[in-house]
Amino acid sequence: MGVNYKRLYYHSWKQLKSAIVSDVCNNDVFPDNRYIFRGQKDEAWKLMASFDRDYGNLPFEQRKMMEKNFIHEFRKMCIDWEGKERFEKYNDLQVMTVGQHYGLPTRLLDWSYSLYISAFFAFVEARDNNSNVAIWIIDKENEIWKGEYGVSVVTCKMDENERQKYQHGIFTLNKSPERAIEDYVDICARNYNVEGALLKVVIPAAERKVVLSDLEMMGINYYNLYRGMEGCALNAVLKVIKNY
Repeated sequence: MGVNYKRLYYHSWKQLKSAIVSDVCNNDVFPDNRYIFRGQKDEAWKLMASFDRDYGNLPFEQRKMMEKNFIHEFRKMCIDWEGKERFEKYNDLQVMTVGQHYGLPTRLLDWSYSLYISAFFAFVEARDNNSNVAIWIIDKENEIWKGEYGVSVVTCKMDENERQKYQHGIFTLNKSPERAIEDYVDICARNYNVEGALLKVVIPAAERKVVLSDLEMMGINYYNLYRGMEGCALNAVLKVIKNY
């Protein structure tokens, strides 16, 4: 398949911060709630949800049935085993949102309204200074994200997933036959204008120390994104290893 998204390469964090807004939207500031971001520690990784990584080689109709059964069984066990009767009233998207948080394979992919939170997740586990990280950007106003063609941007805030609030989170839901969102964009490009719908920002992983130090000054760290004991543990480890 072709590459129907714009690729922006920045040689440093400083360059990214000074140029990215004008490069993406030709403006001085990002418009409110128009763009969403996702950081990945390896630029080679596709935009692929956990379900598609594990079961994407199966025929599409079989995948749809398996996804439906995952949702059904998770909802049933939450009610029968955990006594969470409110799950009877949850729709499938709500069940997926909670289930993904606890390891249920879904076709949801986490994004954030914050470029800087996404940068944190791109860099925090990057170890190879000879590689690049990626920050993906979706322009929600492009028509291909409205859901009619297979991938939609969805909001679903649940009490069981407080991290979504801390991380300014939002999701994409892939209902198309394509495993990866980039491939979905390629299909859409045959009939629709996809210019600017998806962008890929690439920056050297060697900028990790500079980036994480800068983000720490903004209050973006494991503790503030996870909270609780898990946030404490992750942040303690990060403080020790980030200089290695």
